[in-house]
Amino acid sequence: MSEEEKKDINPEPQEGPGENPENGEEKEPVDILPEPGVKRVNRRGFIGKVLVGAGAAFGLELGYAGFRLMATKPVGEKKPVQLSLSQLPEGSRTTVLYGGNKVEVIRDEHGRISALSMVCTHLGCLVIWKDEEHTYHCPCHDAYFDENGGVISGPPTQPLEEIPVTVSGNTVTIGG
Repeated sequence: MSEEEKKDINPEPQEGPGENPENGEEKEPVDILPEPGVKRVNRRGFIGKVLVGAGAAFGLELGYAGFRLMATKPVGEKKPVQLSLSQLPEGSRTTVLYGGNKVEVIRDEHGRISALSMVCTHLGCLVIWKDEEHTYHCPCHDAYFDENGGVISGPPTQPLEEIPVTVSGNTVTIGG
């Protein structure tokens, strides 16, 4: 076997990790690991995190779209709605559609007639009359309005919209 073949089989010993034969000093080892407490992210982990983030964004968008479907939107013109006084006995509440939105027509014990929009002024959800509490409740953000539509609590800053009411003879006209 020739000398070159022997070198290929048994190469000469390499310098150690901390030895530098040129000037006799030790070399700093190269640190290929991250600092303690820092995790390296591999390609699979990175793609997984991107997919989770994209899924979360899609879920939020889908949730918002569902919420907007629950919230009412005015559809059509606000054409006046007519009722007869016999349809509104004293102490009653009747719901009608005005401009595509629910409106509650109220005739109190003294015969006064008023109308309030059932659409919450915060984000447009429908409010519900709570007879035992004499309040309107918005289930979307737990807001409460008094029997005249004034804000009691919750995020809304504006009262429920009052709809004009006129009475002519035996006819009650909501809107105008």
